[in-house]
Amino acid sequence: KGALLPRGAAATPGLFAPEDISARLPGADELAAAQRIVAALPFGELLYGRVDLIRDESGAPRLLELEITEPSMYFGHAPGSAAGLAGALLKRLAAG
Repeated sequence: KGALLPRGAAATPGLFAPEDISARLPGADELAAAQRIVAALPFGELLYGRVDLIRDESGAPRLLELEITEPSMYFGHAPGSAAGLAGALLKRLAAG
């Protein structure tokens, strides 16, 4: 998604700023950073997670937010993702 607080912009009058959310593929460095972050978690494999990154002053990806409980699943941006998550949940539940 794009910047919510662009430099010089006026304050948002409402509780939430309008967002432009779209799917995008991560760069190789972003994917590697996200994989390192998820691998460092102190619990088992996640069924869902979103790693939000920003670039620092040198251009390296840095963690902004790690979403592992997400109220907005964005299924519309990834065809088959709802069925995939449902299948993973059923498999995890069946495993006990």
